[in-house]
Amino acid sequence: MAKILILCPNFPPQNDGIAGHTQKLCFVLSSLGHEVGVLTKGKGIEDSRTTWGILTKCGPNWSSRELFHLCKSKAPDFLLVPYTPLLWGDRGGLGLGPILLLALMRLFGHSKILVFFHEVHVPWGLNPKYWPQSLIHRAKAWLIGSLAHSIMGSCWHILLQLKALGHKQGHLAPVGSNIPVAPQSSAQREKIRAHWGLVAGQKAIGIFGGTHVSRNTSAVLQAIAQSSSLAPRPKIIFLGTSIDEIKTLISDDSLKALMPRLICTGKLPENELSHGLGALDVMASYFVDGVSARRGSVFAGLEHGIPVVSTWTEYSDSFMANCPGLSLSSIQLEEFTAKLFEALHLERDLNRPSPWKDLEMQAFKKALL
Repeated sequence: MAKILILCPNFPPQNDGIAGHTQKLCFVLSSLGHEVGVLTKGKGIEDSRTTWGILTKCGPNWSSRELFHLCKSKAPDFLLVPYTPLLWGDRGGLGLGPILLLALMRLFGHSKILVFFHEVHVPWGLNPKYWPQSLIHRAKAWLIGSLAHSIMGSCWHILLQLKALGHKQGHLAPVGSNIPVAPQSSAQREKIRAHWGLVAGQKAIGIFGGTHVSRNTSAVLQAIAQSSSLAPRPKIIFLGTSIDEIKTLISDDSLKALMPRLICTGKLPENELSHGLGALDVMASYFVDGVSARRGSVFAGLEHGIPVVSTWTEYSDSFMANCPGLSLSSIQLEEFTAKLFEALHLERDLNRPSPWKDLEMQAFKKALL
């Protein structure tokens, strides 16, 4: 059994993907028999002992000096650092971030450093004004990876980016779902569907994070609007999203006819979000760069037993081609739409295997050797 200290600026109840994934890691590592602690400056948090370990609130300055003394005093066997440039660095991820802290820990500490990369850098392909930022992100990733004893990545494409920077092969650890499956009776499911205004035989298509840059949700809505193969026509459920967030997606005249069939739940508590997932018939997850092991929303749908339709590109993780319940299409909208309407006729299955969980467990067992 190892003593593991996780250093993450954000932590639930703060609502972002890295915070939720870090909390999930606490349960995963605790289940493997490790002693887990978290240092965070997250809002709404107090020092506490939890079912998975000890949560410690740091000062708001989050200075390297303060963190170094805290980390050293806790004397962990492993220091685990979730990383994206924007999570750690202000000014667009251009600050020093954890570099100084990790350097101090390498020089004066006795802990092994494990860095979990959720993102490496802004891509070159964006507007040229982002190129200096992308170059600095690459330099930071090289330094941080060099200071680590072991590195992990949430998808194979991130590991390839790190390898291109000269780092040795890291460990692939799919992010999995941050939304635990809450028990749901048939009556509870039907109550939610009735609240959404679904009538007998009408299907519900779920969409997560409709306005994210990685998704082409507007095009998916266009494809659904043009399809008339089902009667009654399906409703579209934006989970965790408000109507204000998707106004830009439905400004086109051809999409205004969707408004009576469009439901936005807004932000939901974890339990209600789980029940909302369970009430869907299918989830549509169109990613312009393809589905990958870092897409927690896809795993959330699969773990809740609903069919998920997503896109496959050269950047997708190979193991996902064999995930039960996941239907994959090219990024061609005609094919995606056909797959989506095929999936509407599939049944929910809560007993599917979850191969990504085994990969995650294996990755941490190897990284913590």
